[in-house]
Amino acid sequence: MAVSVNQVREIFARAVEVPAEKRAALVAELCGGDAELRAAVESLVEAHERAGAFLGAPEIGPGQLPAEERLLAGEMVGNYRLVRVIGEGGYGTVYLAGSVARREAARGAESDQGGDGHAAGDRAF
Repeated sequence: MAVSVNQVREIFARAVEVPAEKRAALVAELCGGDAELRAAVESLVEAHERAGAFLGAPEIGPGQLPAEERLLAGEMVGNYRLVRVIGEGGYGTVYLAGSVARREAARGAESDQGGDGHAAGDRAF
Protein backbone atom coordinates (compact mmCIF):
# COMPACT_ATOMS: atom_id res chain seq x y z
CA MET A 1 0.00 0.00 0.00
CA ALA A 2 1.33 3.48 -0.91
CA VAL A 3 2.03 5.93 1.89
CA SER A 4 -0.06 9.11 1.81
CA VAL A 5 2.14 12.19 1.80
CA ASN A 6 -0.61 14.14 3.58
CA GLN A 7 -0.76 11.54 6.35
CA VAL A 8 3.02 11.62 6.78
CA ARG A 9 2.94 15.44 7.00
CA GLU A 10 0.11 15.47 9.54
CA ILE A 11 1.69 12.87 11.81
CA PHE A 12 5.13 14.47 11.54
CA ALA A 13 3.71 17.91 12.41
CA ARG A 14 2.03 16.50 15.51
CA ALA A 15 5.11 14.49 16.51
CA VAL A 16 7.51 17.43 16.52
CA GLU A 17 5.16 19.42 18.76
CA VAL A 18 5.52 16.96 21.67
CA PRO A 19 8.64 16.46 23.82
CA ALA A 20 11.25 14.15 22.24
CA GLU A 21 10.75 11.41 24.84
CA LYS A 22 7.04 11.07 23.89
CA ARG A 23 7.45 11.15 20.07
CA ALA A 24 8.04 7.46 19.41
CA ALA A 25 4.91 6.45 21.32
CA LEU A 26 2.80 9.11 19.56
CA VAL A 27 4.07 8.09 16.11
CA ALA A 28 3.36 4.42 16.86
CA GLU A 29 -0.16 5.28 18.03
CA LEU A 30 -0.98 7.54 15.07
CA CYS A 31 0.43 5.12 12.47
CA GLY A 32 -1.41 2.12 13.90
CA GLY A 33 -0.09 -1.04 12.29
CA ASP A 34 1.11 0.65 9.07
CA ALA A 35 4.86 -0.08 9.15
CA GLU A 36 5.54 1.82 5.91
CA LEU A 37 3.80 4.96 7.20
CA ARG A 38 5.61 4.68 10.52
CA ALA A 39 9.02 4.31 8.82
CA ALA A 40 8.37 7.41 6.68
CA VAL A 41 7.37 9.52 9.67
CA GLU A 42 10.24 8.26 11.84
CA SER A 43 12.70 9.11 9.06
CA LEU A 44 11.43 12.71 8.99
CA VAL A 45 11.46 12.99 12.77
CA GLU A 46 15.08 11.73 12.92
CA ALA A 47 16.15 14.26 10.24
CA HIS A 48 14.35 17.01 12.14
CA GLU A 49 16.17 16.11 15.35
CA ARG A 50 19.57 15.97 13.60
CA ALA A 51 19.00 19.41 12.06
CA GLY A 52 18.50 20.98 15.49
CA ALA A 53 18.29 24.77 15.29
CA PHE A 54 20.04 24.89 11.90
CA LEU A 55 17.31 27.04 10.35
CA GLY A 56 16.14 28.66 13.56
CA ALA A 57 16.21 32.33 14.42
CA PRO A 58 19.54 34.09 13.92
CA GLU A 59 21.62 34.59 17.03
CA ILE A 60 21.78 38.34 16.43
CA GLY A 61 19.32 40.61 14.67
CA PRO A 62 19.71 43.41 12.16
CA GLY A 63 21.86 46.25 13.43
CA GLN A 64 23.22 44.17 16.33
CA LEU A 65 26.65 43.53 14.85
CA PRO A 66 29.26 44.88 17.25
CA ALA A 67 30.48 48.33 16.21
CA GLU A 68 34.05 47.09 15.76
CA GLU A 69 32.85 44.56 13.14
CA ARG A 70 30.81 47.03 11.05
CA LEU A 71 32.25 48.39 7.87
CA LEU A 72 32.31 52.12 7.29
CA ALA A 73 31.84 54.22 4.17
CA GLY A 74 35.17 54.68 2.42
CA GLU A 75 36.61 51.35 3.57
CA MET A 76 37.98 48.96 0.95
CA VAL A 77 36.74 45.39 0.52
CA GLY A 78 38.83 43.78 -2.18
CA ASN A 79 38.67 46.11 -5.22
CA TYR A 80 35.54 47.84 -3.93
CA ARG A 81 35.20 51.06 -1.93
CA LEU A 82 32.10 51.13 0.28
CA VAL A 83 29.85 54.13 -0.38
CA ARG A 84 27.02 53.67 2.13
CA VAL A 85 24.69 51.17 3.79
CA ILE A 86 21.57 50.56 1.69
CA GLY A 87 19.86 47.96 3.88
CA GLU A 88 20.05 45.60 6.83
CA GLY A 89 18.20 42.35 7.37
CA GLY A 90 18.34 38.81 8.63
CA TYR A 91 21.23 37.90 6.34
CA GLY A 92 23.38 40.91 7.13
CA THR A 93 24.12 44.40 5.91
CA VAL A 94 24.00 45.42 2.25
CA TYR A 95 26.36 48.14 1.07
CA LEU A 96 26.50 50.25 -2.06
CA ALA A 97 30.07 49.95 -3.34
CA GLY A 98 32.05 51.10 -6.33
CA SER A 99 34.76 49.18 -8.14
CA VAL A 100 38.10 50.93 -7.80
CA ALA A 101 39.68 48.71 -10.48
CA ARG A 102 37.07 49.66 -13.11
CA ARG A 103 37.39 53.35 -12.32
CA GLU A 104 41.17 53.13 -12.69
CA ALA A 105 40.79 51.21 -15.95
CA ALA A 106 38.39 53.85 -17.27
CA ARG A 107 40.82 56.61 -16.34
CA GLY A 108 43.62 54.75 -18.10
CA ALA A 109 41.52 54.40 -21.26
CA GLU A 110 40.73 58.13 -21.24
CA SER A 111 44.40 59.04 -21.06
CA ASP A 112 45.21 56.78 -24.03
CA GLN A 113 42.82 58.57 -26.37
CA GLY A 114 44.23 60.24 -29.41
CA GLY A 115 43.16 63.65 -30.72
CA ASP A 116 40.24 62.16 -32.67
CA GLY A 117 38.51 60.82 -29.55
CA HIS A 118 39.44 57.18 -30.20
CA ALA A 119 41.87 55.17 -28.13
CA ALA A 120 45.35 55.33 -29.62
CA GLY A 121 45.33 51.64 -30.57
CA ASP A 122 41.85 51.83 -32.15
CA ARG A 123 42.49 54.39 -34.90
CA ALA A 124 41.34 53.43 -38.32
CA PHE A 125 43.80 54.03 -41.17
